[in-house]
Amino acid sequence: MNKVDKKKEIFGPIFPGEYKVKATVKNALGTFDKEEKKDVWGDADVSFLIDDEKLARGNKKVEKDIINATNNFNEDMSVYVTSGFNPDKFTNSTNDFKKQLIGLDDDFKAIKGHVKNMESQFLESIINMDDLDLSLFEGDWTAEVSVLVSYNEKVKMEKEKDFIDVSYKNLRHFTLKYDKHKGKWMVDDLISEKADGSETEDWENKKTIKIDNPPVHKWSNKKDSFI
Repeated sequence: MNKVDKKKEIFGPIFPGEYKVKATVKNALGTFDKEEKKDVWGDADVSFLIDDEKLARGNKKVEKDIINATNNFNEDMSVYVTSGFNPDKFTNSTNDFKKQLIGLDDDFKAIKGHVKNMESQFLESIINMDDLDLSLFEGDWTAEVSVLVSYNEKVKMEKEKDFIDVSYKNLRHFTLKYDKHKGKWMVDDLISEKADGSETEDWENKKTIKIDNPPVHKWSNKKDSFI
């Protein structure tokens, strides 16, 4: 079909009948295909609407990229803790998010001299898939999702022989922005609360990701932190 209006996406003419319409849409998140059947019988105009948000929400690759971004952050959290709380250890966080962390290392500095060793290990995440949402506003993509995370952490205090188990679970509500220049999702905001694991019992559609051979990140008072 020929384009009837150069400024608008209007094509024609179309003879009466049944048609299968296919369209390919490209945006910052990728390339998406849409297919729909249309009946043309008597109406002068037939609409074929393309909703970028709807196409992105139903795309498995976009979904996977968002989940991977949260898991990347969750792994970085262990690195952050065992680096003496250095915000630059977050590899996929916006500068605005890192600014929120300024000063949080003060508490650690106050007790640093009494801490001998620390270890942190990211074990598992459970994603509430029904809570995963995408939005597009003025060309910028934003995603929100809730994730329950589990960590194995322990601390050895000065003059103590044994580690103290400080393992924990958190319910994290992520807000992410898609960085067009870097081509990846970045954590822009986070609301975190203590959890006991029962929070996921009411999640009807959830995805569990267990980390294979999770690395143990360590900090020692005698050495620089290492990964």
